[in-house]
Amino acid sequence: MNFKNYFKISKIIAAVKDDEAFKRALKSKCSVIFLLHGDILTIKEVVEKAHQHNKVIFLHFDMIDGFGRDESAVRYIKEVVCPDGIISIKSSVIKWAETYGLDYIYRAFMVDRQSFDSALHNIRRFKIENIEIMPGIIPNVISALMKEHPANYISGGLITTEEQVFEILNSGATACSTSNEELWKNFGKFN
Repeated sequence: MNFKNYFKISKIIAAVKDDEAFKRALKSKCSVIFLLHGDILTIKEVVEKAHQHNKVIFLHFDMIDGFGRDESAVRYIKEVVCPDGIISIKSSVIKWAETYGLDYIYRAFMVDRQSFDSALHNIRRFKIENIEIMPGIIPNVISALMKEHPANYISGGLITTEEQVFEILNSGATACSTSNEELWKNFGKFN
């Protein structure tokens, strides 16, 4: 499936931080899950369970315990674990994912002008097209990034209200990732 199509079907992404939230995400109407925890021993089973529930699942590479932080780990995830994609703050991980044909999302934290410039530099240098901006409650940053480098921007972090979701989507973001389960329930309002 084309990356952009993941988020045409679901503007709200279930960001899950523990096993109980994962179980609730499987039952939710959200069709995309960002898994923000896990370990090498259980991750394949988690991905299989998500797929059994017809969910698209992206693993946050930097938060999965037990993997080396190298190219071999990315290849293993692609060939053995088989998620729909990975998320990482590291541009090298993103390039490895691209090398192995694994969908990816580059996660960038925006805390000041320097972090904005650094993220924009990496996005341009590596021609990254799928980016999650943290924290998500800064739609004016997404608008600025869209002007500088149009791409698929996902807004994540600190998103708690429907108003924030609408403002973020109106700024040009493709989707919002949130651990707020009330927003998972109301995702139909945003599609």
